[in-house]
Amino acid sequence: MINCKLVDTPLPIGQKLIKEMGPKDIREVDLMKTIPYAEIVSCLMYVMTSARPNLFFLVGQVAQFMANPRLVHWTIVKHIFCYIQSTKDIGIKYDGEGKDILKIQGWTNSNWARDQDFRKSTSEYIFPLIGGAISWQCKK
Repeated sequence: MINCKLVDTPLPIGQKLIKEMGPKDIREVDLMKTIPYAEIVSCLMYVMTSARPNLFFLVGQVAQFMANPRLVHWTIVKHIFCYIQSTKDIGIKYDGEGKDILKIQGWTNSNWARDQDFRKSTSEYIFPLIGGAISWQCKK
């Protein structure tokens, strides 16, 4: 993915992840058996927990399809890698500069029953300190 097309968003605009994304044919099933989808999503999980908390929500979404991924899910995973490649200079930075370095702030977000397959909600929060995230969570 080093020479991939650079993208500005972690998910293609207008794309929604749902369990059944069109009819399934035997060629797609055979193709997906050759792709190490679960292993690659596991690598994304390592990246998000160590340096890229902005990927928590999306990686959690693609991880739900590890047992039965579709070709469209694989395309989205590749898109995530293109996003990482285009934003590789972004990360957690603890710099301690500024007058409010010990000011604790927090942000939260929720999407009420947006999961179209199971009608579940997702909530997330992040708390930075000294310019970098110290606590974050994304929970279904």
